[in-house]
Amino acid sequence: MLQFLVYLFFVSGVLHSSQINASPLVADLSDTKIDITTDFSGTRLLLFGSINGPGDIVVVVRGPDIREVVRKKRRVGGIWVNGPARIFENAPGFYYLASSRTLKDVASVQTLRDHLIGYDSFELLHSGDYRDALIRLRESQALYVNQQSVVKLINDRLFRVDLSFPSSVPTGPYRAVVHLFRDGNHISSYAKQLHVTKVGVEAAVFNFAHTNSVVYGIIAVVIALLAGWLAGVVFRRS
Repeated sequence: MLQFLVYLFFVSGVLHSSQINASPLVADLSDTKIDITTDFSGTRLLLFGSINGPGDIVVVVRGPDIREVVRKKRRVGGIWVNGPARIFENAPGFYYLASSRTLKDVASVQTLRDHLIGYDSFELLHSGDYRDALIRLRESQALYVNQQSVVKLINDRLFRVDLSFPSSVPTGPYRAVVHLFRDGNHISSYAKQLHVTKVGVEAAVFNFAHTNSVVYGIIAVVIALLAGWLAGVVFRRS
C-alpha cells in the first residue's frame, strides 16, 4: 500500500517533468537505499516512470562485482567430491532484468549486448559450463533474475515494475538503468543510483570483522569452544 501511494505521489511529478523537458523517458525508485539489519529478510522496491509514446521498456539493476569460485563436482569411488575450479573475479553480485516484452521481440541480440542487457553481456573471464553453472547458482539464490514481459505499461505512457531483493543481497552501490526501445532501436536510457548498506548491530559486527580480522577470528574460535564445552556438560548431565 505504501509503495502504491508513493507511486501515485510521484507519477504526477514524473508526468510534469516529462512534459516540461519533452524527455522521451523519465523514471524513479520508491527508495534509493536498502538498510540491512539483523532481521532483514529481503525487500521490494517500486520502479516507475513515463515515456512519450509507444515503446518497449527494459530495466536492469546491477550490484557490485564480486569474486566467485565455481567448482565442478566429480564422482570418485562412489562419492561426489569437489573437482576442478574456476575463479570469476568480476561476476555481478546482483543482476535483475525486467522487460515489457520478451527480449527477442524488443531488439536484436547484438543491440541488447551493446547496452549491457542480458546475461550475454557479462564480461566474464571463463565461459562454457563454468559460466552457465555460475548463472544457475545465482538464479537459485534469487541474486540473478531474468523476468521478461513483467513491466506494466499503461496507455503507452506510464510504466511500473516491482524489484525484489533477497536477504542475501550483497552490500554496496547499485545502478538501476531503464532503457526505452522502439522498433528494435535504442531510444533513451535513464539511470538511478541505489545503495545497499548494513546498519545497527549487523553493521557493527561486519565492520569489526573486516577491520580486526585476527581478533574477530580468535573470538569466533573461543565462542565455538565454549559452545562445544557447554554442550558436553549438558549431555553429560542428561
